[in-house]
Amino acid sequence: MKTYQVGVVGSGFMGKAHTYAYTTIPYFYHEMPIAANLRSICSLPLAEAGKAAADYGYKLATDNLDEFFDSDLDIVHVCSPNDTHREVVLEAIRRGIHVYCEKPVAPDYESAKEIQAALSGPGLPLAPALAGMAGRAPAQHLHLPLRRA
Repeated sequence: MKTYQVGVVGSGFMGKAHTYAYTTIPYFYHEMPIAANLRSICSLPLAEAGKAAADYGYKLATDNLDEFFDSDLDIVHVCSPNDTHREVVLEAIRRGIHVYCEKPVAPDYESAKEIQAALSGPGLPLAPALAGMAGRAPAQHLHLPLRRA
C-alpha cells in the first residue's frame, strides 16, 4: 500500500480543517488502498507550526517554505492567507507535487494564467477548493480550465 506524504501550508482555521480531515479518514473509509502521513506543516509564527505538529503528529514543523518543500512531499495543501497561494502553488508544481489549494487559487487573472501555464508541463492535478465561493475572487472563473490542464 502506498503511503502519501502530506504537507500543509497554514495552520489557521483551514489548515486545521484539512489536517483534521486526514486524521479522520480511517473512521469513514476502513479499507483504503492508500495511506496518508502528515509529514510537514509550514506556518507563521513557528510556534503555531510547532503546536500543529504536536497536536496532529506532523514530523516537521517549520516557518520556512524551502525546508517544507524539501521534506519529501507527495501532496501539498495550500491553506495559507490568499496572497501567498500563487507562490506556494507554483513551487509545488515546479517540484512535481500534487496540489490542493483553497480559494482563491490566484489573486488575479495574470497569476491564474501563470499557474495554468505551469500546469501544462508535468500534468499534475490542481484541486482548487471553490465550493460555494464562485465569483468572490477575480480569478475564480478560471478554475475549470485550471483543473483540466
